[in-house]
Amino acid sequence: MRFLSLVLVMYFLKLGRVCWCAGKPNVLSINLSEGSNVNSIDIAKDPGPNVAEVNNEKDNGVDGKKFNVKDSVKITLVLDNGIQIWNGGGDKNCTVIAVL
Repeated sequence: MRFLSLVLVMYFLKLGRVCWCAGKPNVLSINLSEGSNVNSIDIAKDPGPNVAEVNNEKDNGVDGKKFNVKDSVKITLVLDNGIQIWNGGGDKNCTVIAVL
């Protein structure tokens, strides 16, 4: 019976695409329908409204973007088209990303 329970739990986790990272509930990574992980953001892609608000900005004639991460989201990894550009190491998180 315990084996069946374990199989059902594993199936649920795979189905829901949920990953429990380092046994810490506040680092829970949930795969969103946009394809982004809650704990990472790719600045080359639209993160979706559940992850961050994206604003186009201009600074001294240079076009840029500002990502304001939602309070409920903990970003510990920033990517640019799949290439890591910042890693918080698990103990730091990012709340604002400015790209020029």
